[in-house]
Amino acid sequence: MKKYILSALTAIFAVLWASAEEMVTVYSLYVNTVSGDQIEYAFEKKPVATFEGDNLIITVTDAPGVEYPMNEVKNITIQGKEESGVAESENAKYQIRITDSYITVKGVAEPNGVEVYSLSGVLVAKASPDQSGNCEVSIENLAQGVYVVSLPGHSFKFVK
Repeated sequence: MKKYILSALTAIFAVLWASAEEMVTVYSLYVNTVSGDQIEYAFEKKPVATFEGDNLIITVTDAPGVEYPMNEVKNITIQGKEESGVAESENAKYQIRITDSYITVKGVAEPNGVEVYSLSGVLVAKASPDQSGNCEVSIENLAQGVYVVSLPGHSFKFVK
């Protein structure tokens, strides 16, 4: 009888374990600008911030990086957090997440959208926000290179 109860409990725990949300560590890099805005970049891997010339360069292993002009940066902070989704900040004007396939932005006011330009100024991708201000731009088919992302009142470079 004990074997049956133990087997039943084991089966119940296995089902509960399998249905539980997977916890991941999400890293948020907050850029506080001299104009008073806070921009949040969310990464699934730990970002590394370096400086090259007049630019702040944020890179992650096997993912597109971000380049930001230092004359627009007041300070930066990086926060790692284990959770089941992307860390969100109440204070951030935009919450930006970049993967190999998409740039996702929260906080885009309608009807403005997100536009991605090549360094030669050619519009290569764009998307309009939904009613909640969320916008997702596909960058999956872009060639490797440096691009400029334009948001209302904010822009940054990323390296694919």
